[in-house]
Amino acid sequence: MVPCQAFIELIVPHDPKTNKKGGRPPYPLMTMLGIYLLQQWCSLGYPAMEEALIAVPTMSRFASIDMISEWIPDETTILSFRHLLG
Repeated sequence: MVPCQAFIELIVPHDPKTNKKGGRPPYPLMTMLGIYLLQQWCSLGYPAMEEALIAVPTMSRFASIDMISEWIPDETTILSFRHLLG
């Protein structure tokens, strides 16, 4: 059991809500936290995590990503979330 909501409450004050350059809206924090946890548990690098989200349905489901209607976070987005946690 992972206390995800407690982690989200710690992250929210530091989360930039919008990108000044425009572009797509940010991914939900719960999705990005799920991706981060999967990456740590499976010892995956950023490109490998991006590929795993596409290739392994259980990983995308754990991260609450709907493969049909949503974009998969790319490796740069995953890395940016890691920097946010730092």
